[in-house]
Amino acid sequence: MDEDTRLDGITEREDLIATDATTPLHLIRQKELELSGRVLKAREEAADIVVKARRDAVDLVAHAEADAEQEAKAYEADRMEEAQAEVAVLRGSVGPEVEAMRATVDKRHDAAVAAVVERVTRV
Repeated sequence: MDEDTRLDGITEREDLIATDATTPLHLIRQKELELSGRVLKAREEAADIVVKARRDAVDLVAHAEADAEQEAKAYEADRMEEAQAEVAVLRGSVGPEVEAMRATVDKRHDAAVAAVVERVTRV
């Protein structure tokens, strides 16, 4: 009977703790629940921050790629203009040389044709 009495006492204390809001265990449990709620809220906020940061990173990378492509095209266009200008300068400076070579070819053309015909007919 002594054990039954002790068991009943323990059960009564547990019931009292479960229902009495002023007991230390009940207050501790309330604080635990409150802190668990805060932790859960902090985790959700952190997850939201991470999602926003990832979206911002994707936007930043896309913007950087677009800027890089645009700058690459501008650089290519600038280099192409420089190359065209250099070609024009070279063509202008080579013009007299080309004319001199044409004059030489025109002078030697008949002699070259005669030399080729002679070699072909000699065989």
